[in-house]
Amino acid sequence: MLKRIMLLCVTICLLSACTEDANQLRCNIGIMDITPEDSVVLAGFAARKGLSNSVHRPLKTHCLVIRNNTDTICIITNDMMELSPDFSDKLHKAISEQSGLTSDRIFIHCTHTHSAPRVGGSSADPGGSNYRTAQMIFDNIVANAVQTIKAQKFTPFTIEIGKGSCAMNCNRREENGPIDHDVYIARFLDGKGKIIVSLVNYACHPVSLNHKSLAVSTDFPGITTEELSKQWGGEVFYFSGASGNVDPCGELKADTAYTWEKGMMLAEECMKVKFNKLKKNSTLRISNKEVQLPFRIETVTADAINAHVDEILK
Repeated sequence: MLKRIMLLCVTICLLSACTEDANQLRCNIGIMDITPEDSVVLAGFAARKGLSNSVHRPLKTHCLVIRNNTDTICIITNDMMELSPDFSDKLHKAISEQSGLTSDRIFIHCTHTHSAPRVGGSSADPGGSNYRTAQMIFDNIVANAVQTIKAQKFTPFTIEIGKGSCAMNCNRREENGPIDHDVYIARFLDGKGKIIVSLVNYACHPVSLNHKSLAVSTDFPGITTEELSKQWGGEVFYFSGASGNVDPCGELKADTAYTWEKGMMLAEECMKVKFNKLKKNSTLRISNKEVQLPFRIETVTADAINAHVDEILK
């Protein structure tokens, strides 16, 4: 039995341009707060009890818009655990209608922090604890994207890329199970070589704050991006890689000191990365690819599901 997973790759082919090139690539970024003001149901842990009672790190929506004279793409990454397909479809529709950018040029990502509010389910229905927060998050993601897309000033940029490694992540199910320690970074530079924005990609569930924590938080990615922004300058946007069964190593805790430790560990490894400038080019291209991944068992049955549940409970 095959499970089809659509992998959407936004390929920005050689994301840099000569200042002399009229069709050069240009970018603009926008950031807006989406931290709940109310006590809310947090996403990600079925065992968590109670509403949020504090804010460890504020949540934000980040937007990067890249364009040349012929095309524009909008990439959004949110400090959220998840957005339902319906919620995401509504975001695409609203951003497209208000900005004029077609929906197929809008890409939405979540960092997957388990310390962000639910925006779906009964808690987000009218009268629920998360209803007002869900509406605020929707409105702010749309407003930030539209403002970033429609801005008059876009900055020409060059790009440098680097790849590092960080072993703060472990497979949570299997001692020698699949694990990816690679860290991928792209940095956009203006004409003076100053960093506009850095993009960091790493595969690890942001769950260093466990189910006992009732704090709203970006989890460790927020620590990493804050530190890198201090060290490098410019903003830092975080993208979660294919995390699968990958968690921070060690026992998860309701302890922000543990979160700080993990975030700083990743930041320190990022700061060791050596960067290479890409060849100047003004091409902007979007590429889609479908990958089929097989289940570990031939047929999904009630017995197989129960056996998996028993394995998790242990």
